[in-house]
Amino acid sequence: LITQSGETADTLASLRLAKSAGAQTLALTNVVGSSITRGADTVVNLRVGPEIGVVASKTFSAQVLLLELIALDWARRSGALAAASIADLARQFAQLPDRVQAALGTDHQMQHLAEKIWTRKSCFFFGRGYGYPTALEGALKLKEISYLHAEGYPAGELKHGPIAMLDPEMP
Repeated sequence: LITQSGETADTLASLRLAKSAGAQTLALTNVVGSSITRGADTVVNLRVGPEIGVVASKTFSAQVLLLELIALDWARRSGALAAASIADLARQFAQLPDRVQAALGTDHQMQHLAEKIWTRKSCFFFGRGYGYPTALEGALKLKEISYLHAEGYPAGELKHGPIAMLDPEMP
């Protein structure tokens, strides 16, 4: 169960359903003592600090990283990935603090982007592979913070509908 607040109604309903079926439950959340932490069998408290805005970007990033680490551990245990691949991914994870710090220094680029889209009525986000869920999350965050219409799509489906909506006014 993955939730920022630990109080989301549909996630709590999923917890109750899973428990009634006898499933073991694991919750990834950012709020210690929330309803989900009291009901799940095992809890990972992300502890990324309070979310100041509605977009919960720290929690989302922590959830994605934790899920990647869990998947990497499963791949290691099952032998699905070679030791060299695991070591390479571990090196990439170790670079994350520097990459985040570099991203925080891009305010001027973000200002330029904001100036390009603030008068638009809609935005599309496209992602391929792992980038698709990030495109969905980017669209959600833009909607939450700006009340602009935004959609996230898998890049491979661009030609199956969304491309008809693209024009010079559609970022």
